[in-house]
Amino acid sequence: MAWRYDGGEIGDAIMQAEHVSLLVDLGEEGTRYVSWETYYGAGALAVLPLEGSLEKEWGVQASDLRARMVELGDGDC
Repeated sequence: MAWRYDGGEIGDAIMQAEHVSLLVDLGEEGTRYVSWETYYGAGALAVLPLEGSLEKEWGVQASDLRARMVELGDGDC
């Protein structure tokens, strides 16, 4: 699953972003979750000071997703 930020003609000149969330079935070993975000354009440099905060939030996202999967009955994630 992925999303892309496309700010239109003016936004595209400043910055674009893509976020990918990938779930890989490992069979008996469970599920691997990999997530990343990529920024493009001159405005992407403005995101650098947020790197630590973004990584923390991605960790929260992964923990929340795992908790939800366990809640729904997939305890092998």
